[in-house]
Amino acid sequence: MARLPLVLVAALLGACDPGGAYHVPGGIPQGRSYVLGATAQTSLLTHATWFTTSLDVTLAITNRGTTPLEVRPDAATASDREGLLERNGGQFRCANREGDSVTLGPGETCEIEMAFHVAVDKARLSKVTLAHAGVTRGGVAVPIHVIYLLD
Repeated sequence: MARLPLVLVAALLGACDPGGAYHVPGGIPQGRSYVLGATAQTSLLTHATWFTTSLDVTLAITNRGTTPLEVRPDAATASDREGLLERNGGQFRCANREGDSVTLGPGETCEIEMAFHVAVDKARLSKVTLAHAGVTRGGVAVPIHVIYLLD
C-alpha cells in the first residue's frame, strides 16, 4: 500500500515534465557540457539542468592567457524569462580552492557549481541566462554571459 503513493507521485511528476537539460547556442558539445570561447583569453565549459524547483549550473572558467586571471566565484547570477533567480544554498566557490577571490595562473581552471531556486514552469525556464561579473584580468573586467535553452 505504501508504494502506491510513490508510484502516483512519480507518474504525476513524469506527466508534468518537471525538468530537463539545457543546450548552449554556439557552444561545442563535449559530453553533456558545452565549450565556449570567451573574451580576454579565457574558455568556458558549462552544463545546466533543471529538475522540479532547482536549476543546477556548472561553470568552469579556464585561463588561456599568459597573465593571471582573478575570479570571484560568488559574483554569478542567473535569470529566467521573468527575472533574477534566488540561490539555493550559500556562497559559490571554486572547487578545490579556498577564498572569496581566486587567482588563476595560465592553464588553471575555476569550476563553480551553482544551484538556483526556480518555479516549476517550463515556459518560464525555457531560456536561462547566466551572468558572471566577477572575472578580471589586470583590473579589466572579463564579462561572462551564457544563454541556456531548454532541450
